[in-house]
Amino acid sequence: MGMSHVIFPVFLRCRGDKVVREFDSVEHIQCWVEPIDVENDEYEGWDSQGFPISLQLRGEASIIVKLLEEPAARDEVFSAFRDFAAAEGVPFERQAKSHDLHETYQDVKKAINEARNRLPWWRKALRRI
Repeated sequence: MGMSHVIFPVFLRCRGDKVVREFDSVEHIQCWVEPIDVENDEYEGWDSQGFPISLQLRGEASIIVKLLEEPAARDEVFSAFRDFAAAEGVPFERQAKSHDLHETYQDVKKAINEARNRLPWWRKALRRI
């Protein structure tokens, strides 16, 4: 494989979950991810070019991000974004012009936040339970 390093930002989601989160550094990931979940292979993710990544432990609690030896899976990433948007009740149309995953993710997050802000206060309260 020609490319051997992860290009940030990376996009992660827990297996079986629809929420996709964007991380701009390994340090940012370490603040959010539990080492036990890494050990149990609870996450799937992609780098900013769409290459699949895995999280691995180095030592007890140091998390590293490793590029998997697989081809880019940009359609898989867009599909994850679409699932994330749909879970929040937001339609997601992949913009033909946008090939940038970060830009697309920001569009999805903005639409989700706008949809959440339109919810009545009691629906917002129920989301926290």
